[in-house]
Amino acid sequence: MAPEDHQVILHQYDVSPYVRKVKIVLAIKRIDWRACTQPVIAPKPDLVALTGGYRKIPVLQIGADIYCDSDLIIRELDRRYPDPPLHTGTDKAILFALSPWFAALLTETAVPLIFSDGRSVDPAFARDRDQVMGRPYVDIPGWKAAAPRAAEALRAQLDWIDRMLADRRSWLGGDTPGLLDAFAFPNIGFMRDMGIDIALIDAFPRITAWEERVCNLGEGGRSEISTAEAVEIASRATPLTGGDVAPNEPNGLKAGDRVVVRAVDYGQDPVEGILISASAQHATIQRMDERAGLISAHFPRFGFQIDRHA
Repeated sequence: MAPEDHQVILHQYDVSPYVRKVKIVLAIKRIDWRACTQPVIAPKPDLVALTGGYRKIPVLQIGADIYCDSDLIIRELDRRYPDPPLHTGTDKAILFALSPWFAALLTETAVPLIFSDGRSVDPAFARDRDQVMGRPYVDIPGWKAAAPRAAEALRAQLDWIDRMLADRRSWLGGDTPGLLDAFAFPNIGFMRDMGIDIALIDAFPRITAWEERVCNLGEGGRSEISTAEAVEIASRATPLTGGDVAPNEPNGLKAGDRVVVRAVDYGQDPVEGILISASAQHATIQRMDERAGLISAHFPRFGFQIDRHA
C-alpha cells in the first residue's frame, strides 16, 4: 500500500451517481484506493473538518489535499495516473464540456421516473435535500406527474447514446473505455439500482451490452477506511503549496486574498481560506482546521464562485 500521504481516499457513499462516475475512472486506471463512507445526510463532521464546509459527495483526499467536485477529481486522477488515458487526441476539453448534460439533464430525467411509483421518502432525507438545494426539493406528486414527459426525454437521450454505439464500437469513445463512459453510465446504473421499470433502457440492446461492459470494469482496488482515520491522515500530512494566481483573473483575485468559495447551483455551503493558486479551471485555498491541521482545498472554477471575504 502507498504511504498514507499518497493514498487515494474517496469520501463517498455507494448510491451516488457522482461517486459511480469516479469509480469508473478508478477502475479504468486500475488505481488502489480507500473508500471512506460518509453519512448520506448531515451532519458530516469529519468531512467538514477536511473541506471547511463543503459537504457534497464525492470528495477526493490525498494526504492533506482535498479535491471537491467529481469532474475536478477525475482531472486530478488523470494527472497523477496518466496511463491509460481517458481520452484521445485533443478531445479532453470538449468531453468535460459535455459532463453537465450527463450529470444534470440525465439526473433531472431519472428522478421523476424513480419516484413515479409513489415510493416514500424518509423525512430526514427530505429535510436534508431541501437544505442542500436551498429550496423545497422533494415533491412526490410533482415527480409523478412529470414521469410521462421524463420517459420521453429519457428515450431521446438513450437514443443519442445508442447512435454512438451503432458502428459496433465497444465504448462510447471508441475501442477503449474513457471519459464518455464514466459520464454516461452512472444515472443509467442508478435507475437500475433504484428498481424502476427499465423497459425503456432494455429497448436498446446495444446500450444494455455496453452497460455490462462498464459493470465488468469493477471499481479498481478498493479497501475501506473510517472517517476518523481519514482526518488523522490529513493532520499528519503536508499539503501542496505550489502554483500561482494567473495575472488575468477576471475579478482581480490575487495570491494571499482571503476568499469564500461556494458552489453556484446547490449545496452552497461557504468555504473560507487563503487563495494560493488559481487558473481558468482550478483554484486552491488553504485553511487551518483544529482537527485536520493545514489543508489545501481544491475547487473547479466552472460551477463555483470565489469572492473576497467581506
